Amino acid sequence: MKYFYSIIFSMISCWLIGQNKIQFEGFTNCQLPSGWNVKPLNGSYVFNIVKNNETIQPDGSCMAQYKQTDRLNTARRKFQLITNPIPVSGSDRYVLLFRLKFIRPNTGSILTISTNNGSATVINQTIFTEYKDLTPITIKLTNASKVTAYTVTFDYDCATNDFGTEIAIDDVFLSIDNDACANPIRLNLDQDCTKGHISTTNAQQANLINCTNDFQGAIWYQYDADFSGILQVNVNSQYNDGLFIYTGPCNALTNVTCSDKDEYGFQGEHEELNVEAGKTYYFRFAKKINHYGFENGFHCISLKKINQYTAKPVHDLCDNRTVLTVNGTCASTSNKNALMENNLPSLNLKSKADVWYSFTAVSTKPHEITTNTDFAEVISVYKGTCGSLQEIQSEDLGNKTIIKDPIPGKEYFVQVSGYFATIEGNICLTVKEQVNTVPANDECPLSSAINLNTTCQEIDFFNNNTSSKKPSCVVYNAPDVWYKVVAPTEKTIALKIQAGFIYNYGLYSGSCNSLEEVTCGKSPDPCEGFIKIENLVPGKTYYLQILSAVNPLKSGEGKLCVRIDEFSKTAPFQKLNLDLHTDCLHGVLGQVSYSTSGGQGNIKYTGPKNTELFYPGTQVDAFVEDENGCRDFASLVVGCMSPSNCKNSTLDIEFTTECLKDTIGRQTGEVVVSIKGKGGSGAYYLYGTPDGSKLKDKDSYKIILIDSDSCYVIEEGQINCPAFNCSQSTLKLDVSYDCIDTLLKAALKLDVSGNLGTYNFSGNNAGDLLDQGQAYSVKVTDEAGCEQLKTGTITCHFDSCAYSRPEMDISIKCIKDANGNDAGKGILIVNGSSKAGGVHYLGNQPGDTLDHLQSYNIELQDAFGCGVQKNGVVLCVPLSNQDEKSFESITINPNPTSSKFYINLNMNVAENITTTIYSMEGKYILSKKHKLNVGQNTLSYDLNKNLSGVYLIKLEGKSINKLIKIIKI
Repeated sequence: MKYFYSIIFSMISCWLIGQNKIQFEGFTNCQLPSGWNVKPLNGSYVFNIVKNNETIQPDGSCMAQYKQTDRLNTARRKFQLITNPIPVSGSDRYVLLFRLKFIRPNTGSILTISTNNGSATVINQTIFTEYKDLTPITIKLTNASKVTAYTVTFDYDCATNDFGTEIAIDDVFLSIDNDACANPIRLNLDQDCTKGHISTTNAQQANLINCTNDFQGAIWYQYDADFSGILQVNVNSQYNDGLFIYTGPCNALTNVTCSDKDEYGFQGEHEELNVEAGKTYYFRFAKKINHYGFENGFHCISLKKINQYTAKPVHDLCDNRTVLTVNGTCASTSNKNALMENNLPSLNLKSKADVWYSFTAVSTKPHEITTNTDFAEVISVYKGTCGSLQEIQSEDLGNKTIIKDPIPGKEYFVQVSGYFATIEGNICLTVKEQVNTVPANDECPLSSAINLNTTCQEIDFFNNNTSSKKPSCVVYNAPDVWYKVVAPTEKTIALKIQAGFIYNYGLYSGSCNSLEEVTCGKSPDPCEGFIKIENLVPGKTYYLQILSAVNPLKSGEGKLCVRIDEFSKTAPFQKLNLDLHTDCLHGVLGQVSYSTSGGQGNIKYTGPKNTELFYPGTQVDAFVEDENGCRDFASLVVGCMSPSNCKNSTLDIEFTTECLKDTIGRQTGEVVVSIKGKGGSGAYYLYGTPDGSKLKDKDSYKIILIDSDSCYVIEEGQINCPAFNCSQSTLKLDVSYDCIDTLLKAALKLDVSGNLGTYNFSGNNAGDLLDQGQAYSVKVTDEAGCEQLKTGTITCHFDSCAYSRPEMDISIKCIKDANGNDAGKGILIVNGSSKAGGVHYLGNQPGDTLDHLQSYNIELQDAFGCGVQKNGVVLCVPLSNQDEKSFESITINPNPTSSKFYINLNMNVAENITTTIYSMEGKYILSKKHKLNVGQNTLSYDLNKNLSGVYLIKLEGKSINKLIKIIKI
């Protein structure tokens, strides 16, 4: 039994990006995607996965296809292609896009596209239109906020014969509908590029930045900058796109820049810009219309942090030109990332990315300028100065140009530019003197005589004059050389021309001033062998003209060697031929070997090595090339087959990988693979990737396991263990703060998790004390180099009174009379303070004089409005001799007491008195009135409900005024 596994799907085939759920299926693996289904409902027809030959440039991928070639079957046919449930989240609007070809000769045929959100199926579009090429079809999906997944169904139905019908479905794409700034897809640094599409249905929004040319449409992305520095934006695009960059918000966008460097739509835009941490940036894609390139298609955008802008070539400007020495070695440079000056080559006004050179002519000999580029370039030569250049010649076919009459000592300026935008590469420019002489056989009268059957004599085909004579099969006059030969007796010759350039030829009879054409040949193929010329007149002289092929080609230059043999003495020519052979290993796996015949000189083989293994049904391709550059191609299909009983084999592969990590836990991008066999006969042969191999991320692996019964299983795929980058980091920084009322400050608290190795902070640190409204910025960087930045502003609701801490102490200074006795009055002594200052008092004021037992109330307030309040009673008992005459004695018992106590008074006079009990702070407790008689009087009290402490008892009457103390325990 044959198994086929893959460790990951191709990144082109299907991927999900972050919380912006995006799915793309391009059928790259040329099999029905995992979770998809084809279902016949009426009849046996279904969609099949076939090679996609509809693309302009085939990429080896496939598509889903139905193609009807049966004219006779009139039965109804109805079938479906159903996707797996595609997860969605994070948006209320999605867009479904696919490319469709629908050839519909039967107008009764119907193609319906529907979506199921898990609870209901909605027919989104019924297609009756015919599309002769793969055309983008866009369907909007709304009210998606509560949907977790969509299943898409392509349903085809025709009630009768539909001969000639063709349906092709490719590039099924589901994404957030990000055609408005308010609904962008969010981007992160260093993640795989995020795929998107622009089509005719996208909103038509006006340009907000004045890039040249017309742009339409809008697809939006958002990046919240998490660093300050240089951001590199890389885009791959199938269509001619423009990239517009803004800062937010959406209702008040500010222009940053626009990019249209890839003005002809070959690869996509590239931009580098300064970003500021905490700012939001919007990237808008638009399609260029009325210009070169496609107007719709897919794009893919990725972001990267770089340390410096990509450097421009040092010789980007004429003033900074590279100075060359004539006849010196080539100057190896590049025009990558170069700008274009105002001097446009006269032969190509679309040139871009120019760089500059200069040299000083050393003689009057022709000076040949050779660029040795690996791209299509334009060469222009100027005289004058950088500030005032005059073009003297231009070559739009590149490679080389020759200044035929240079002036010794004069400086010449050379501009090398790409043929149009994005055409850039490497240059190795040289300037060489060339000989003035032309080939000796430049004219017919100077023809070089060729002796039959002798080795050819090589010459330089250079600096030739353009001939006024040309054969009839050639349109343009061109530089040439001439040979002559006497025809042999056998009348037939073999003409063998070895040329380092493309050439034409003519054969004439007669004399140089009266030539008659015998035959001519246009750009003969050297791989077809020698040129056979028949029916010549023996002994007659013939003239051979060899011309460089021109228009649209440049006149060729190089080595030339001509040999003419009698036909009978020429070995038969055998074209280069390649044969492939298969050997079966263990009766199952194919090993390919090759053999060649024919061709010239050494043969170079390009194809599989004889150690490579192929499983049954695999097509193997190879080619060979000889010294003349002639090639032959061959292919075969490996026909090794396992026994029929292998259909029930239990043979399988156990394949596991271990991602290697460094000392701080970063994935290194390398894995160690473990390969074991199980089931089958138990005796195994392992081929392909060895057990224990160390592979890198994206490396392909192929495992072939064969048992002793010649059954086999194959597992192949791609390693998915990317080297660590910070997009994988779980580094998290939490910033909080405590509002400290007593300091009117906030203390920062920093908590780091998910770090690899140690970490350090920059900006603010833990414990920093910050003021209300003060901004903070904290960046943490771990040992892996990953960063997290948090910014904010202190917002506290401080208790200002806790900070000011108002305090007030009150004491009373009793006033003495002239005899030194208490006069019954006291002065308020107040000491108040507050950190806020601005202290003032309400109620009684410091220094007030109050009578004995008079109450006081003082409130302190500070500048914050905070305060403290205290009250009490003045206790300055007046002393006089009259007090002693009103009673003989006063006693109190028990003292201390736990509840009840008694006051005994032995009175000298009868009197009515009032007794009042106060706390030591002057708080009123209780009061009683008593009628005292002469002699012994007993007054009772109960402090059972009062707290323990010292209490004051005031006795007041006409002749008595006494203050005594009782202790409650």
